[in-house]
Amino acid sequence: MVRGSAHEQRSREQIVSAREEERRRLRRDIHDGLGPTLAGLRLRVETATARLPSGDPVREDLRRVCEDLAMAIKDVRRITDRLGPAPLTELGLGTALRQLASGFDGPRLAVSTEILPSPLPPLPAAVEVAAYRITAEALNNVLRHAHAEHATVRARMDTDTLTVAVVDDGIGIDGDRGGHGGVGLRSMADRAAEIGGHCTVERLPRGTRVRAVLPRSPWADPRDASASTARPPAGTAH
Repeated sequence: MVRGSAHEQRSREQIVSAREEERRRLRRDIHDGLGPTLAGLRLRVETATARLPSGDPVREDLRRVCEDLAMAIKDVRRITDRLGPAPLTELGLGTALRQLASGFDGPRLAVSTEILPSPLPPLPAAVEVAAYRITAEALNNVLRHAHAEHATVRARMDTDTLTVAVVDDGIGIDGDRGGHGGVGLRSMADRAAEIGGHCTVERLPRGTRVRAVLPRSPWADPRDASASTARPPAGTAH
């Protein structure tokens, strides 16, 4: 039974990892190929339209073509957004986390970041997406529920794991729900678990810490992981 459960878990991790790698590839292909091609076609049509006399009936046809191309470009952007967070493809995880944090930084909440090493090395798509989504959900919970003045996003890469944490100085955990933002907390835990990691929510003397520990290689052989755990970790985000 235990062996079967471990096999099923590893199979789920491999499926999630393969899915996110394929999404990353599709997003890059669309972003670097189809998107610029459509934008270039639209520019050429606009240039051709401008060269025609104002009374030429073809101008109206070309104007409609431009509108159709503009709609196609918007559709491409919507599709790529569904394939994964745009900043991950364009900026990498470390810079994407900083950009994410800056989006929550404002008069109501001051947000800082601590990322080691900087820049973070490239990671499998499943790990980067999980880290980004968990951080986004944690910051959203802080803003909506914690009544905090400050939050810190921390990311730390060790030999075998990536640890991301969001720490705030707010009102702390609601004991009846296990934290602020119950549905979001379950979502974060599920995202970590589906690639073989885990996510915890802890009460601090003042505030709350959401901490996710994710494997650097979700599809690694469990025997390799067990061997690596015998070595002391290089550090953790806390």
